Amino acid sequence: MTEPDAPDAPDVTEAPPQLRPPTPLEILDRYLPFIAVGAMVVTFLLLPQPFAIALIGLVWLGATRVTSNRKFLGLTLTEALAWSATIVIAILVLALALYAVGYSVA
Repeated sequence: MTEPDAPDAPDVTEAPPQLRPPTPLEILDRYLPFIAVGAMVVTFLLLPQPFAIALIGLVWLGATRVTSNRKFLGLTLTEALAWSATIVIAILVLALALYAVGYSVA
């Protein structure tokens, strides 16, 4: 005897939903933050640090506040400034480590 109010068992004959491959734009969106951080590193290598931080901040401020999109190259203004500070700290730690082992850049 079966109860008429019993929940139906899931139909095992249903095929699982097909996953569609990502579009080229979705693939690009996935890698935009890496491109942004790489551009920041290049900016720090080419320009003095205070100017590089100001330039990165101004670029993101302009791009995220002038347009309706709050992200530029996949990063918000806060994320871009956080990455910028992280790069500065990494460069300073590297410089201190090289100084500690006696390596001179000049």
